[in-house]
Amino acid sequence: MDYSEIASETDYRVKTIMQHRPMLNSVRDHLRTHFLEEHTIDQICARFATNEYILKLGFRMLFGHSVFSYLQRLRMAHARKELMNTERSMKEIANETGYKHVHHFSTAFRKRFGITPARLRMDGVVNEW
Repeated sequence: MDYSEIASETDYRVKTIMQHRPMLNSVRDHLRTHFLEEHTIDQICARFATNEYILKLGFRMLFGHSVFSYLQRLRMAHARKELMNTERSMKEIANETGYKHVHHFSTAFRKRFGITPARLRMDGVVNEW
């Protein structure tokens, strides 16, 4: 495959994704509103009358994250707010954000923000997302 064929394929992908931009914006808006609910790629595709290829490639191209990476970022931002502004237990917050085990939640939180949830509660400061 030479450069012109690669460029042509890339142009086609970009053009295809841009045609679906309004739908992809609607998907993002839906996820922002319903980020604490469980989602599957199949459910999202059915709801927005698209296919997996367009959803996955288009979402990543437009928003810089996979669908589930985006959801995790929203959930972690929510968890951070809950930890800083409420007295809810970490187990409650972990469950609400999709984690069955507090340890897994704590590990994901530390990976995302560079601080454990317990330390955040004590210090009250964390890096922005």
